[in-house]
Amino acid sequence: VLLFPGAGHRAKQWNLSNFVDIHHRLRQLDIASRFVLGPAECDRGMEDQLLSLSRQASFSITKPESLKQLSEILLTAKAVLGNDSGPMHLAGMLKTPGLVLFGPTSRSQWGPMGLRSIASDISCRPCTASTFNIPCREPECMSGLNVEKVWNDFLPFFRP
Repeated sequence: VLLFPGAGHRAKQWNLSNFVDIHHRLRQLDIASRFVLGPAECDRGMEDQLLSLSRQASFSITKPESLKQLSEILLTAKAVLGNDSGPMHLAGMLKTPGLVLFGPTSRSQWGPMGLRSIASDISCRPCTASTFNIPCREPECMSGLNVEKVWNDFLPFFRP
C-alpha cells in the first residue's frame, strides 16, 4: 500500500499523524505500506517529521526521482491512499485502486478518475475552485476527516 501524505497546497493535506495511524492499522493486518514523498514534501520537512515519528515504529519511505519511477511504483501497489494531488491522478490513470482525501477543493470537479474519494460534511466545503484562494490556515474540512471514517472507506480494498 502506498501512502501519499503530501499535496501541492498545505491546506489540502490531512494531518501526517493520521497517515501514521493508517500505517499502524495496515501493519496490524500484516499489510506492508510505504510513504511516498516528492520534492515538495521533503522541502517542507515531511521526511524529517516521519523520521522523528519512526522512533516508535519503522516506516518505509520512497522518494521517486522521476515520473517514470513513480509510475513503476504505482503499478506495483495493491492500493493507494492520499490527498488530492498529482500522484493520485496518476494512480487513477494507471488503474491502481485507492482512496483520495478531499478538503477545500471539489471532489466532483477534481476527483481522479478511477479512484474513490472522501470528504468531510462541513458546510463550507468546497471553498475554492483552485488552491489559489484557500481562506483557512488550518482547514476544518481536512481535520474533520475522521481516521475511523477514512479507515472504514479504505478497508474494502483489502477484503475479498
